[in-house]
Amino acid sequence: MSLKEDILACLQIQDKNKRQISIAGIITKSLEPLGIIPVVVGGAAVEFYTLGQYATMDIDFVGTINNEMKEVMASLGFEREGRYWRIPGTDIMVEFPSDKLVGSMDKVQPVEHNGQQAYYIGIDDLILNRVQEAKHWNDMGSKEWARTLMVAHYDDIDWSYCHKNASKFGCRDKLEEIQKEAKKIKRQMDEK
Repeated sequence: MSLKEDILACLQIQDKNKRQISIAGIITKSLEPLGIIPVVVGGAAVEFYTLGQYATMDIDFVGTINNEMKEVMASLGFEREGRYWRIPGTDIMVEFPSDKLVGSMDKVQPVEHNGQQAYYIGIDDLILNRVQEAKHWNDMGSKEWARTLMVAHYDDIDWSYCHKNASKFGCRDKLEEIQKEAKKIKRQMDEK
Protein backbone atom coordinates (compact mmCIF):
# COMPACT_ATOMS: atom_id res chain seq x y z
CA MET A 1 0.00 0.00 0.00
CA SER A 2 1.35 3.46 -0.88
CA LEU A 3 1.58 6.27 1.65
CA LYS A 4 -1.17 8.06 -0.27
CA GLU A 5 -3.41 5.02 0.21
CA ASP A 6 -2.33 4.87 3.88
CA ILE A 7 -3.56 8.44 4.39
CA LEU A 8 -6.93 7.63 2.82
CA ALA A 9 -7.14 4.50 5.00
CA CYS A 10 -6.83 6.80 8.02
CA LEU A 11 -10.34 8.04 7.28
CA GLN A 12 -11.58 4.72 8.68
CA ILE A 13 -10.06 5.44 12.12
CA GLN A 14 -13.00 6.51 14.28
CA ASP A 15 -11.04 8.18 17.09
CA LYS A 16 -10.16 11.64 15.74
CA ASN A 17 -7.02 11.96 17.87
CA LYS A 18 -5.68 8.62 16.62
CA ARG A 19 -6.62 9.53 13.04
CA GLN A 20 -4.66 12.80 13.32
CA ILE A 21 -1.64 11.04 14.84
CA SER A 22 -1.65 8.52 11.98
CA ILE A 23 -1.97 11.20 9.29
CA ALA A 24 0.73 13.31 10.95
CA GLY A 25 2.93 10.21 11.15
CA ILE A 26 2.55 9.45 7.44
CA ILE A 27 3.39 13.06 6.54
CA THR A 28 6.38 12.91 8.91
CA LYS A 29 7.62 9.65 7.35
CA SER A 30 7.31 11.23 3.90
CA LEU A 31 9.22 14.40 4.80
CA GLU A 32 12.01 12.89 6.93
CA PRO A 33 14.09 11.80 3.87
CA LEU A 34 14.26 15.51 2.98
CA GLY A 35 15.67 16.30 6.41
CA ILE A 36 12.37 17.88 7.44
CA ILE A 37 11.03 16.90 10.86
CA PRO A 38 7.55 18.41 11.02
CA VAL A 39 6.22 19.11 14.51
CA VAL A 40 2.49 19.22 15.26
CA VAL A 41 1.57 22.52 16.93
CA GLY A 42 -1.52 24.66 17.42
CA GLY A 43 -5.01 23.31 17.86
CA ALA A 44 -4.12 19.74 16.88
CA ALA A 45 -1.55 19.67 19.70
CA VAL A 46 -4.10 21.09 22.16
CA GLU A 47 -6.57 18.45 20.98
CA PHE A 48 -3.98 15.71 21.55
CA TYR A 49 -2.94 16.86 25.03
CA THR A 50 -6.57 17.36 26.15
CA LEU A 51 -7.61 13.96 24.76
CA GLY A 52 -10.08 15.53 22.37
CA GLN A 53 -11.67 18.12 24.68
CA TYR A 54 -10.47 20.77 22.22
CA ALA A 55 -11.53 20.29 18.60
CA THR A 56 -9.83 21.56 15.47
CA MET A 57 -10.40 20.94 11.79
CA ASP A 58 -6.78 20.88 10.62
CA ILE A 59 -3.32 19.71 11.59
CA ASP A 60 -0.78 22.50 11.97
CA PHE A 61 2.88 21.65 11.47
CA VAL A 62 6.04 23.61 11.94
CA GLY A 63 8.47 22.55 9.25
CA THR A 64 10.50 23.70 6.29
CA ILE A 65 8.39 24.86 3.41
CA ASN A 66 10.18 24.40 0.08
CA ASN A 67 9.55 22.99 -3.38
CA GLU A 68 10.59 19.46 -2.35
CA MET A 69 8.09 19.55 0.52
CA LYS A 70 5.38 20.72 -1.85
CA GLU A 71 6.16 17.81 -4.19
CA VAL A 72 5.90 15.32 -1.31
CA MET A 73 2.55 16.76 -0.19
CA ALA A 74 1.25 16.52 -3.76
CA SER A 75 2.49 12.91 -4.01
CA LEU A 76 0.42 12.10 -0.91
CA GLY A 77 -2.70 13.41 -2.66
CA PHE A 78 -2.82 16.87 -1.10
CA GLU A 79 -3.76 19.92 -3.14
CA ARG A 80 -3.00 23.49 -2.13
CA GLU A 81 -6.05 25.57 -1.18
CA GLY A 82 -4.85 28.96 0.00
CA ARG A 83 -2.82 28.37 3.16
CA TYR A 84 -4.06 24.79 3.56
CA TRP A 85 -3.20 21.47 2.00
CA ARG A 86 -6.32 19.34 1.53
CA ILE A 87 -7.06 15.93 0.13
CA PRO A 88 -10.02 16.61 -2.18
CA GLY A 89 -13.26 14.99 -1.10
CA THR A 90 -12.05 14.47 2.48
CA ASP A 91 -11.88 16.50 5.68
CA ILE A 92 -8.09 16.06 5.85
CA MET A 93 -6.52 19.52 6.02
CA VAL A 94 -2.94 20.41 6.89
CA GLU A 95 -1.23 23.75 7.34
CA PHE A 96 2.41 24.75 7.72
CA PRO A 97 1.99 28.18 9.38
CA SER A 98 5.71 28.52 10.16
CA ASP A 99 9.04 26.88 9.53
CA LYS A 100 10.36 27.63 13.02
CA LEU A 101 9.31 25.97 16.25
CA VAL A 102 8.67 28.46 19.03
CA GLY A 103 10.03 26.25 21.75
CA SER A 104 12.61 23.55 22.30
CA MET A 105 13.15 20.54 20.06
CA ASP A 106 14.33 18.80 23.24
CA LYS A 107 10.77 19.07 24.59
CA VAL A 108 9.12 17.65 21.44
CA GLN A 109 7.21 14.42 22.14
CA PRO A 110 7.18 11.47 19.74
CA VAL A 111 3.69 9.97 19.52
CA GLU A 112 2.82 6.76 17.72
CA HIS A 113 -0.36 5.11 16.42
CA ASN A 114 -0.61 2.13 14.05
CA GLY A 115 3.14 2.18 13.44
CA GLN A 116 3.12 5.82 12.39
CA GLN A 117 5.18 8.21 14.49
CA ALA A 118 4.53 11.94 14.66
CA TYR A 119 6.18 14.64 16.73
CA TYR A 120 4.16 16.99 18.95
CA ILE A 121 5.25 20.24 20.52
CA GLY A 122 6.11 19.67 24.18
CA ILE A 123 3.42 20.42 26.75
CA ASP A 124 5.55 23.17 28.32
CA ASP A 125 5.94 25.04 25.04
CA LEU A 126 2.29 24.54 24.11
CA ILE A 127 1.23 26.05 27.43
CA LEU A 128 3.63 28.94 26.94
CA ASN A 129 2.14 29.55 23.50
CA ARG A 130 -1.37 29.76 24.92
CA VAL A 131 -0.23 31.96 27.82
CA GLN A 132 1.40 34.38 25.35
CA GLU A 133 -1.84 34.57 23.36
CA ALA A 134 -3.78 35.20 26.57
CA LYS A 135 -1.38 37.95 27.64
CA HIS A 136 -0.57 39.73 24.39
CA TRP A 137 -3.88 39.29 22.53
CA ASN A 138 -6.12 39.20 25.60
CA ASP A 139 -7.47 35.90 24.26
CA MET A 140 -9.68 34.38 26.95
CA GLY A 141 -9.99 31.09 25.05
CA SER A 142 -6.22 30.66 25.10
CA LYS A 143 -6.21 31.39 28.83
CA GLU A 144 -8.83 28.70 29.42
CA TRP A 145 -6.94 26.14 27.33
CA ALA A 146 -3.66 26.97 29.07
CA ARG A 147 -5.40 26.36 32.40
CA THR A 148 -6.99 23.11 31.14
CA LEU A 149 -3.60 21.86 29.93
CA MET A 150 -1.99 22.82 33.24
CA VAL A 151 -4.63 20.99 35.28
CA ALA A 152 -4.36 17.85 33.12
CA HIS A 153 -0.55 17.75 33.11
CA TYR A 154 0.36 19.69 36.26
CA ASP A 155 2.82 17.16 37.68
CA ASP A 156 4.58 16.65 34.33
CA ILE A 157 5.19 20.33 33.57
CA ASP A 158 8.71 21.70 33.86
CA TRP A 159 7.70 24.79 35.81
CA SER A 160 11.18 26.30 36.00
CA TYR A 161 11.44 26.07 32.19
CA CYS A 162 8.00 27.68 31.84
CA HIS A 163 8.77 30.53 34.25
CA LYS A 164 12.15 31.24 32.66
CA ASN A 165 10.70 31.36 29.14
CA ALA A 166 7.59 33.26 30.18
CA SER A 167 9.91 35.98 31.49
CA LYS A 168 11.63 36.08 28.08
CA PHE A 169 8.25 36.36 26.33
CA GLY A 170 6.96 39.07 28.67
CA CYS A 171 4.13 36.96 30.06
CA ARG A 172 5.38 35.59 33.38
CA ASP A 173 2.65 37.44 35.29
CA LYS A 174 -0.02 35.77 33.13
CA LEU A 175 1.64 32.36 33.52
CA GLU A 176 1.68 32.73 37.31
CA GLU A 177 -1.94 33.88 37.35
CA ILE A 178 -3.12 30.89 35.30
CA GLN A 179 -0.86 28.48 37.20
CA LYS A 180 -2.38 29.63 40.49
CA GLU A 181 -5.89 28.98 39.14
CA ALA A 182 -4.85 25.57 37.76
CA LYS A 183 -3.21 24.56 41.04
CA LYS A 184 -6.39 25.41 42.94
CA ILE A 185 -8.56 23.38 40.52
CA LYS A 186 -6.15 20.44 40.65
CA ARG A 187 -6.12 20.52 44.46
CA GLN A 188 -9.93 20.49 44.51
CA MET A 189 -9.99 17.55 42.10
CA ASP A 190 -7.41 15.63 44.13
CA GLU A 191 -9.47 16.12 47.30
CA LYS A 192 -12.53 14.44 45.76
